Amino acid sequence: MVAELKSKGVSATAYHLIVKGSRPLIRDDVIDVVKTHGYDAVLVARVKSRKVDADITTGPAEMKVTKKQSGHLTFIRYDL
Repeated sequence: MVAELKSKGVSATAYHLIVKGSRPLIRDDVIDVVKTHGYDAVLVARVKSRKVDADITTGPAEMKVTKKQSGHLTFIRYDL
């Protein structure tokens, strides 16, 4: 959103850059930021939904099997 506003010639800054992190929007904090930086407007937007593409692989998981030792009992001694 900031990039779109800037492309139209509007000065804009993302809140997370001002507070240096991801903090919740608390009214008093926003008011302090507005006073400190002299902003004349605050624009708040929320993402209500998002389309996500995902790759799903089905079937059994691959396993690496190794024999524990040699001899006549090796048919039952495996690490999975």
